[in-house]
Amino acid sequence: MTGTTRHRTALAILTAGLLTALMPRPGTAQYAVDPGEAIAAGPLQIMSTPSAGAAKVMELEAGRTVTVLGYPRGTGMAWIAVNGRELGYVSAASLAPIDRERPILYRAAVIAQGRTGAAKLGLNGQLDAAGEVVDVVRVVNGKASLDGSRAREVPADQLVPILGTYGPLDGLSPGVPGFFAARLGRFATPAEAQARWAEIQQYLPELADLAPYLFRRATTRDMAIELAAGPFNRMRVEEVCTLLARRGQDCWPIAVDVR
Repeated sequence: MTGTTRHRTALAILTAGLLTALMPRPGTAQYAVDPGEAIAAGPLQIMSTPSAGAAKVMELEAGRTVTVLGYPRGTGMAWIAVNGRELGYVSAASLAPIDRERPILYRAAVIAQGRTGAAKLGLNGQLDAAGEVVDVVRVVNGKASLDGSRAREVPADQLVPILGTYGPLDGLSPGVPGFFAARLGRFATPAEAQARWAEIQQYLPELADLAPYLFRRATTRDMAIELAAGPFNRMRVEEVCTLLARRGQDCWPIAVDVR
């Protein structure tokens, strides 16, 4: 065998080996989501490189719509972007197809107009653990201050956001089955929420006849304005969220109790 022949044979063996390494191995599970739009099945820990031991860049909450750009081979990680901006890598197992049933993000409430505190509700109104209407001033270190003093602090995650009130002509009363709403985002100001609502109506005209819910929600991190649309039944809220997710709009179902 001449030197040239030996060289060609070695190159062919090396090439075949590389091709074999790049091919999917028998029995390897396929990813649940193809490259394209997906939702976060749980909180997303975004890493700087496709390795579980890499530095954490940021975290996204469950239900966020993301774009899967690809899957680095052999890592079990997905390369993702949000709104056209590349963010980093997440566990591929933490993503789900956008048309799968979404979990309920949280429970909210509507209350009767005649209830104590309803008249002065405003955007800050919440229900405490006893079902009383309270006015949240701020959230610090996971505690919600109800009157600006430490004496009136309660755990923020025990509060239920109030979407609004209902009257005698609305056909609602305490204890009747509630409904669902599509939660569309979290904003610093009411103006930002209203601007997003105007954008959403442009590409989903079916929502044009609905009045949006603007309300404050306290979390263990802070208190901010949230935007939701409804009322829907469970099936319809899933349809709306899927339609919005295909357009890159985050959407989470929330359950609304009549209190």
